[in-house]
Amino acid sequence: MAAFPTQYVSLAINGSGPDLDKDFCDTLKNTCVAATAVDYANTTWPGRLVVQIDSLSACNPPTPGPDDRAWNLLWNSQPNVAAQMVDNVYDEPNYRANCGSPGLDTAILMSCVTQGSLYGVEYVEIYETDVRHLPVAITYTHNLLRLARWIPPGPIPPARSP
Repeated sequence: MAAFPTQYVSLAINGSGPDLDKDFCDTLKNTCVAATAVDYANTTWPGRLVVQIDSLSACNPPTPGPDDRAWNLLWNSQPNVAAQMVDNVYDEPNYRANCGSPGLDTAILMSCVTQGSLYGVEYVEIYETDVRHLPVAITYTHNLLRLARWIPPGPIPPARSP
């Protein structure tokens, strides 16, 4: 962050599963490396860190996520949060993004994105094969994330005098 002072920096927390790595936890203070790194970056460089989880799927826990888990850390890191799909959805025979349950590709991807939006994600990384083959879900994603950040137009309220 010091080397690129005007850029956002993304930190992927626990890319392959829902739990924070408890092997690296400080048991005396009950904090984990990821939580400590997020706190340090937000204190040192406010507003520049984007916390990202790389396991977005239709199976993610309900918000705010269980304590001491990566999803809870993502929830507590809003507003600068992002997610990457756990796997591609299009023509994926194991349905990993849908907890192993068969379903329509477009509906699965839309469900995953909806799960992410409930956590306030502003950015979603989606596999290229899904972008190419599931345009309805991509349009849905674009509109959902755009709507989440949308502020109604109107006059800016006047500043109050002291």
